[in-house]
Amino acid sequence: MSVISGKTVVMSGFGKDVRAELEALFAAAGAIVTHSVSGKTQILVTGPKPGPDKVAKAQSAGAEIWDEATARAALK
Repeated sequence: MSVISGKTVVMSGFGKDVRAELEALFAAAGAIVTHSVSGKTQILVTGPKPGPDKVAKAQSAGAEIWDEATARAALK
Protein backbone atom coordinates (compact mmCIF):
# COMPACT_ATOMS: atom_id res chain seq x y z
CA MET A 1 0.00 0.00 0.00
CA SER A 2 1.32 3.45 -0.94
CA VAL A 3 2.01 6.11 1.70
CA ILE A 4 -0.32 8.40 -0.23
CA SER A 5 -3.18 5.95 -0.62
CA GLY A 6 -6.36 7.49 0.74
CA LYS A 7 -4.77 10.92 1.30
CA THR A 8 -6.44 14.04 -0.05
CA VAL A 9 -3.98 15.87 -2.31
CA VAL A 10 -4.01 19.23 -4.11
CA MET A 11 -1.52 20.47 -6.76
CA SER A 12 -0.55 24.14 -7.11
CA GLY A 13 1.90 26.04 -9.26
CA PHE A 14 2.36 23.64 -12.16
CA GLY A 15 1.83 23.99 -15.88
CA LYS A 16 -1.15 22.12 -17.30
CA ASP A 17 0.81 19.11 -18.57
CA VAL A 18 2.84 18.51 -15.41
CA ARG A 19 -0.25 18.99 -13.23
CA ALA A 20 -2.20 16.45 -15.29
CA GLU A 21 0.67 13.95 -15.10
CA LEU A 22 1.05 14.30 -11.33
CA GLU A 23 -2.69 14.14 -10.73
CA ALA A 24 -2.89 10.92 -12.75
CA LEU A 25 0.07 9.39 -10.91
CA PHE A 26 -1.34 10.29 -7.49
CA ALA A 27 -4.80 9.00 -8.40
CA ALA A 28 -3.29 5.73 -9.65
CA ALA A 29 -1.48 5.41 -6.31
CA GLY A 30 -4.80 5.70 -4.47
CA ALA A 31 -4.80 9.39 -3.53
CA ILE A 32 -7.92 11.52 -3.62
CA VAL A 33 -6.97 14.41 -5.92
CA THR A 34 -8.92 17.64 -5.54
CA HIS A 35 -8.44 21.12 -6.96
CA SER A 36 -9.00 23.31 -3.93
CA VAL A 37 -7.55 23.27 -0.44
CA SER A 38 -9.98 22.49 2.37
CA GLY A 39 -9.84 21.17 5.90
CA LYS A 40 -9.67 17.67 4.37
CA THR A 41 -6.48 18.42 2.42
CA GLN A 42 -3.57 16.37 3.74
CA ILE A 43 -0.89 17.12 1.15
CA LEU A 44 -0.28 20.17 -1.04
CA VAL A 45 2.20 19.53 -3.85
CA THR A 46 3.79 22.78 -4.98
CA GLY A 47 5.40 23.59 -8.30
CA PRO A 48 7.54 26.55 -9.30
CA LYS A 49 4.69 29.07 -8.91
CA PRO A 50 2.27 27.90 -6.20
CA GLY A 51 -0.72 30.05 -5.37
CA PRO A 52 -0.01 31.90 -2.11
CA ASP A 53 -3.63 31.49 -0.99
CA LYS A 54 -3.45 27.71 -1.44
CA VAL A 55 -0.19 27.53 0.51
CA ALA A 56 -1.61 29.66 3.34
CA LYS A 57 -4.82 27.59 3.49
CA ALA A 58 -2.84 24.34 3.48
CA GLN A 59 -0.64 25.59 6.32
CA SER A 60 -3.73 26.61 8.30
CA ALA A 61 -5.28 23.18 7.69
CA GLY A 62 -2.13 21.44 8.93
CA ALA A 63 -1.45 19.83 5.54
CA GLU A 64 2.00 18.65 4.55
CA ILE A 65 3.55 20.78 1.81
CA TRP A 66 5.69 18.89 -0.67
CA ASP A 67 7.76 20.08 -3.58
CA GLU A 68 7.71 18.16 -6.86
CA ALA A 69 10.81 16.07 -6.01
CA THR A 70 9.30 14.94 -2.70
CA ALA A 71 6.03 14.08 -4.45
CA ARG A 72 7.73 12.04 -7.14
CA ALA A 73 9.84 10.20 -4.54
CA ALA A 74 6.66 9.29 -2.64
CA LEU A 75 5.22 7.76 -5.80
CA LYS A 76 8.06 5.23 -6.12
